[in-house]
Amino acid sequence: MADEQKVRETRSWLKGYDKGMRDAWEAMRKLTRRGLTPAELKIMLDSEVQNIPRAVDERKKAFEKALGVSLDEEKKSAFREIPEMEAGQSYLVREDRPSISFELFKQLIKEGNPPLCIVRTPPKTTRERYTIPEDIRILWLTKSENPHRKSSSGILTATLGIGAMDADSGGEDNTYLSPTNLSTILSIIVDFLEGAGDGKNPVLLLEGVEYLITQNEFKSVLRFLQNINEKIAMRDAYFIVPITEGALEQKQFKLIEKEMSVVI
Repeated sequence: MADEQKVRETRSWLKGYDKGMRDAWEAMRKLTRRGLTPAELKIMLDSEVQNIPRAVDERKKAFEKALGVSLDEEKKSAFREIPEMEAGQSYLVREDRPSISFELFKQLIKEGNPPLCIVRTPPKTTRERYTIPEDIRILWLTKSENPHRKSSSGILTATLGIGAMDADSGGEDNTYLSPTNLSTILSIIVDFLEGAGDGKNPVLLLEGVEYLITQNEFKSVLRFLQNINEKIAMRDAYFIVPITEGALEQKQFKLIEKEMSVVI
């Protein structure tokens, strides 16, 4: 006779699977009612998929608060081997959530290297989730706009691709970047690298490559990464890029992987 505990767990899993499938198809029905073109529908679906880890994390935190316990799985003894970081190198980190990437980032800035984070997750959430100090500059990739707030130049993000807004409605003033303006993002990165000062090894973490691909042509994003890699090598900087491998087409992932110095 089957173990009663396993039977209960299986039943619970099936209920969750049933609900997840129903929710997914309901979301699909709502999107198809909006009269989107196939290309627009694909972009919307890709965006929804990218939001799944965030939604699951929010639900997990709510359960943890209600239960008063952590729901994290026990850490496995066998971790991926992390190579020694070398200046002038780019690191592709294969992970669904950028936990390893931020640990590497924090280790490097402890050594006195100037940092810059470009993230898909709102800055306030990023700081809390990965314990990033307030003095670390974080730029937010988002198409969200607040019509009542303007950048210092009086131009909204749709025009220049850069501005300031309240993140998470928490009152923290954060710079935000339009994901469709790759030239502006690259310019900001170059200014950061060149302004770091002699004898310093800047550290750049870029989260959200998958999101950039949904908002631009893949070739444009690949050239964008190639340009950054060239600047990283010339400046003896560190470049950390977390990517969810399953969120990209295999050919796309392989092309990005080929451009990076080290894959973790």
